[in-house]
Amino acid sequence: VSYQDGSGNTRVDIIYRDRAFGLLKINQESVSANTSMETHIQSEIDQNLRFRPGYVYNNIEPFSGGNLRGKLFEFDFTAAGQPKKGRNYYLTTSNQTLWVLRFTGNRKIFAPLRHESDAIARSFKLNQ
Repeated sequence: VSYQDGSGNTRVDIIYRDRAFGLLKINQESVSANTSMETHIQSEIDQNLRFRPGYVYNNIEPFSGGNLRGKLFEFDFTAAGQPKKGRNYYLTTSNQTLWVLRFTGNRKIFAPLRHESDAIARSFKLNQ
């Protein structure tokens, strides 16, 4: 699904059947040269994610095995009264560019599909 966000940027969401089952958003983010990936992730948690209803921190772990290396952050939350799982992959291409793959979905359906989201993140490539 393609759409324009509030700032006029074109966004593309990849949806499995229905947003409730699974949603993938891919964003390119710039960070300053002196900001570590861990600091960026913690800032996102502190400024956004921890304010979601029912937010529960799961873990942050190193992620590799594909074209890019980075960190995986997992968390649980509630949306519209439904339990959800979030899985964010922060992949680095340079010291100032992060690609973030944000997976969210129904906890019962999405939680056991860790190997699926890992495979998608490992196969992520930039066309240059």
